[in-house]
Amino acid sequence: MNPSKPLYYWQLYSLLGRGNIEKIIRNFYMRVYDDEEDPGFRSAFTRISGIEHHISTQTAFWIDAMGGGRAYHGGDYRLNVHHSHNAASVMNAQGAKRWMYHMGNALCDLNFSHIDVRIKPCLVDFLRTKMKKYAKEHGWRYDESDFDFVKRDPETVALRNMELSVLTPSEIERFSVKALKKLLDWHDKDYSMCREKDEMRALVKELLQERDLNVKNLKIFLSMHGKDYSACTEKEELRLLALEVFE
Repeated sequence: MNPSKPLYYWQLYSLLGRGNIEKIIRNFYMRVYDDEEDPGFRSAFTRISGIEHHISTQTAFWIDAMGGGRAYHGGDYRLNVHHSHNAASVMNAQGAKRWMYHMGNALCDLNFSHIDVRIKPCLVDFLRTKMKKYAKEHGWRYDESDFDFVKRDPETVALRNMELSVLTPSEIERFSVKALKKLLDWHDKDYSMCREKDEMRALVKELLQERDLNVKNLKIFLSMHGKDYSACTEKEELRLLALEVFE
């Protein structure tokens, strides 16, 4: 696949294949079955079947959703029955938080940047989309903090530091308050004590580690954010396109 193009979750199978998808799912369920802190959450899975059954069916569901062909037999009907009956005890805000706690730790264990830097952000978007859908269907309030694991994921942190280095001080001066807050949020920088825009700018400038990215890293940054850079022929065009991420 062309890394200069946006990546959608229904294309993930073509990059990950069954083996890597199963690796994520196995890591996740091993954590669930070893969960001594929340035995109620664990029992919602162990009472249904052994770990291999869950790994097999969840892997099939992901393969199906990620463009690998029909693998999860029964489709939405089977999934809805499972959520409404077998998994009903965890289809709530507390269950979602615990589910994402284990999945977040599983993803932090794995690095896919050697395959394609777009994979990890795309996986997170896939999970976020599903959680929002299930929250709406089952009547709980979606909580973005369930995805705070991205702030400690080594692969995501490295990419986040790269995106920061696209900026120059003069460009930071032109940022709106909304854009400054977005950037500070991405880098987990507390701006609650800031009363003026200049104070936020100062915090962003503190984060700057380097002023210039090479062409390769600019392309990595743009790929991570789904920006099409195929028409760019000069480094400055890449850099200006990267700045659109913050708009």
